[in-house]
Amino acid sequence: MFRLRLHPLADRDHIHVLKNLSVMPHSFGIRFIFSEKPRKDNIPRTCSETDNYNNEAFMTDNSAIPGALPGTVSNFEELRSSGRIYVDKTDYIFEIAVFNGPFILTRPANFGKTLLLSTLASLFSHGTRYFEGLKIAGHWKDSGEYNVVTIDFGGSFETVKSLDSHVCTAVEKAAHQSDTDLYARKGDSLHIPMTHRGPELIGTFLENSKNKTVLLIDNYDTPLSLPGLSEEQIKAFSHYLTEFFTVVNSCIGNLRFLLVTGVMPVPLSEMFAVFNGYISLTLDSENAALLGFTPEDVSGFMGKELARAAQVTGCEEKQLLRSLCRYYGGYRMTIDSPAEVINPRSLIRFLTHPEAGFRNYWPESGGRYASLAVNWLRSIQDDVLGSILEVLSGPYSLKENYGYIGTPPGSALYHTGYLSVRTIKNELGRRRVILTPPNLNTIVTLLAIYFTLVSETPVSESDIGDIASGVREGLTGGYPEALVAALNRGLALLSFDRRDSFENGRNLRDIIFTILLLSGLAAERPDTGSSGAADITAEYLKNWKICRTVIRTRLAGAGEDAGALLAETEAGLRNAAPEDGTTAENTVKMAMVVSAAERKITLWKKL
Repeated sequence: MFRLRLHPLADRDHIHVLKNLSVMPHSFGIRFIFSEKPRKDNIPRTCSETDNYNNEAFMTDNSAIPGALPGTVSNFEELRSSGRIYVDKTDYIFEIAVFNGPFILTRPANFGKTLLLSTLASLFSHGTRYFEGLKIAGHWKDSGEYNVVTIDFGGSFETVKSLDSHVCTAVEKAAHQSDTDLYARKGDSLHIPMTHRGPELIGTFLENSKNKTVLLIDNYDTPLSLPGLSEEQIKAFSHYLTEFFTVVNSCIGNLRFLLVTGVMPVPLSEMFAVFNGYISLTLDSENAALLGFTPEDVSGFMGKELARAAQVTGCEEKQLLRSLCRYYGGYRMTIDSPAEVINPRSLIRFLTHPEAGFRNYWPESGGRYASLAVNWLRSIQDDVLGSILEVLSGPYSLKENYGYIGTPPGSALYHTGYLSVRTIKNELGRRRVILTPPNLNTIVTLLAIYFTLVSETPVSESDIGDIASGVREGLTGGYPEALVAALNRGLALLSFDRRDSFENGRNLRDIIFTILLLSGLAAERPDTGSSGAADITAEYLKNWKICRTVIRTRLAGAGEDAGALLAETEAGLRNAAPEDGTTAENTVKMAMVVSAAERKITLWKKL
């Protein structure tokens, strides 16, 4: 049985549920919204900041940079000097860097935070030396010489002592490079009692440095989310971080720029009151596309790689991009932003090996903090599927975070990338904020976590893999017998609640719909069709061509004639017209009757 180490906040280990499951490509309902990023001209600037700002529009030519895919390289200068692809976000970076901050930005793991800090480090260290051809070139006028200090809290620190040693090493390295004396204190100007050497050294460095400093802090929250930490250890790390940032804030006047990044948002608690004056970029709609790739980024900067993947798969480029969005995209970082971005790591993995198909890269490309999902799924009392697909939220609840113990589940899963924000209209026509899985990868992962770790009768990963393989083989290979066999196995193992799953047609439809989703298919549950029957549709690519299977089921109770129900269902399905105009050439229809007593499909017919 698959076991997951649980923790009150988060499990930093990757959850490998179905990570190697290849799912067949498909296309369904991707809506492309491209818009120019709004300017920040409404933000007041100081005189010095205005001097650095150029009101000319940035160039918008996103022509592809020739070179290899970046892979896991997160060093900006290495990307540029090696000719690897760098997706140009420097217009966003410019509009942040002209200010001093301090800023704080949270995004899911592997969305490019480290590369962002590396880009800023290069900009403040060497000006535009490595930025030729990028949007910021010709616009950045700041020629000041700064000490650039980057501290990454992202290591696996077992104790506060090991974290403190890491911080000391980073500060000492920066001091050596800038010829700053860490041991010649200018009096006792800080007036802050310190119990650790790292905060003391950063304070001394900022006081004694000859030039202003650019301070870049990566993964600030990692020490609080290491697996297996007790509440006492979390408080110890929190105390250290509070001390560190208190010292930094006391020297804020010596900083040219300060940016702090992490995954989880700043807790609204006393231990992190030091962040109260920071400018949060997390829910800023103007920076919603700062990290992650938009479809426009992919077609512009990775056009050659997209064309190659289309050639390998035999799929038309536009169709392939739509499928990439469906599998790896859909991340809307703010409520009012039209931009939806794609997971960079998952996208690059696919473009590197397109012949492997659409694999579930989420668990290893961003789906950490798995125990948050486990704890949330365990809290769901009923309608598990509905709760996974739609979580009620509010315009302010995304900011809620009460500390690293007892974090609101919706907010935590949004910030870690399991859920994404959407707005829909309610019955009165007013906008309602919901959280929903952004793409098929996250849906598959959440369902797999539920059935393997949370369900009262856990299902093994191998069983889920066999069911998914059978469903895909039945649909894409044209073997309805294999599809029915896989669905029957799923009906036996994947019922959300064994007691009421076969009581009515709605519950039955939910199970079949779940099986299709767990198989990595773009499934939908349209409105109830004729004769009170409900259709379930699954879209996929068969030989990389769009195909659709429509399934209509009827539940046969005690004493009901299954043959008559099948004939009635078949007749209604034959007369039903496709809602979207899909032709019969690429649509398969199947009528099925499920016995409530036997809990399986007993009769079926392919039309």
